[in-house]
Amino acid sequence: MANTKEYFLMAAWLSVASATTAFSTTSWLRHPRTMTTDVSSAMSVPAVSTAACSDACGRLEDCFRFCFNVITAKCYVTGLVTSPVPDGDTEASMECYVRADCPTARGYSMYSGRCLRLMSTSMTYWDARDRCAADGAHLYHYKSLVKDRQPAVDLMAGSRYLLWVGADDLVTEGTFVWSDGSLLPTDSEVWASWDDQPNNLDDTQHCASLRTRVYELYDNTCSDMQKFVCQVDVF
Repeated sequence: MANTKEYFLMAAWLSVASATTAFSTTSWLRHPRTMTTDVSSAMSVPAVSTAACSDACGRLEDCFRFCFNVITAKCYVTGLVTSPVPDGDTEASMECYVRADCPTARGYSMYSGRCLRLMSTSMTYWDARDRCAADGAHLYHYKSLVKDRQPAVDLMAGSRYLLWVGADDLVTEGTFVWSDGSLLPTDSEVWASWDDQPNNLDDTQHCASLRTRVYELYDNTCSDMQKFVCQVDVF
């Protein structure tokens, strides 16, 4: 029996297979074949055109790249389009695109579905927040180990830092809030609970940091100087 992911992707395809909307190059940027997919991490579905494939990707949460084989009419839609192409797909037959709304000209890149930039200059939490805002971005929302850990791992490539992320309890002690207004519960899986986090040591720690040695959150003093990650929302 087909799995849930397969049904979801097939439903997306069926809804766009007869689409007549022209493919928009203003929404997607053409990328080289290195942006293609491995069938072990993505589903392929039939599609009548590159336009239908782009629409299928656009209807899927977190899909930021797609590849369309113009010979086999297979559409590869996934948020993890990083592996070698399946056997039989050649550079000449495969067209791959990435969302154009991640501002690569300003140093941002897509990492497993997240548009991120590592800022190597250390700043206070407030200054880091303002620096991201200057790019139309925000400090990284590290809300889920399932969705947000892998982008951070890909971005850091083995480097170990404490990095500001976009949550604090500056308004109400003990109530951490992300910059989009959503709550970061103190019992969330993203906290280093094994290390008693958040612990508000000496009653001075009110801003959240990502420790990339363990990829979990710690509370820290907001005036500390740390590197940080900015995120542009592209979905």
